[in-house]
Amino acid sequence: MAQRNIVIKSFSDVPMADVEMIFPEKKVFIKPFVLIQLVVTVVLAIITVVTTLLQVNRLYLSVCM
Repeated sequence: MAQRNIVIKSFSDVPMADVEMIFPEKKVFIKPFVLIQLVVTVVLAIITVVTTLLQVNRLYLSVCM
């Protein structure tokens, strides 16, 4: 039997156990490009938060002194 891909367009907040019940014996995975996009987005968000906090801290210290 030939394997066929199933494309899930839009589901949100579905537990993995429920996905396995709906689609038995199917592998759920993320494409490598999408995973790279996700990692880059998270890293950039962390960098943005850290630099913003550092700038606020410097501003606060310069006003207090």
